[in-house]
Amino acid sequence: MPKIKSKSAWMRDWINRIDGKTTYTTDGTIVYCQPCQQQVENQPFSSRQQQQQDNENNLQEIGMVLRGEHVQMHLPPDVIAKFKYAPIQSCEVERSFSIYKHILADNRMSFTTENLEKFLICNCKNNC
Repeated sequence: MPKIKSKSAWMRDWINRIDGKTTYTTDGTIVYCQPCQQQVENQPFSSRQQQQQDNENNLQEIGMVLRGEHVQMHLPPDVIAKFKYAPIQSCEVERSFSIYKHILADNRMSFTTENLEKFLICNCKNNC
């Protein structure tokens, strides 16, 4: 089985096909850009862990707003209100994606609207 390329490797290959002379470091950051004829500043990327921490903090703040606590947020109130019905735990999200993927499987493509409705009702009753 072939190895799956990371996104940075894919992007590096794509840019290399365009100009052919850009120099990279091992982590995929650009060191020298030939078309620009200049040295590129190496700006640190935010790590995945930092992004996850920021997302968790945002979810905690949204939860505090939904409980009625006063928190300073940069999201519009209508967006925060929509988070009331969003599953917060990843297991709930994974379960909903799994059900959706199960519905879209190849052997389910011949569903009629009536059968699809019955299938959804059965899945909802089993998971609630």
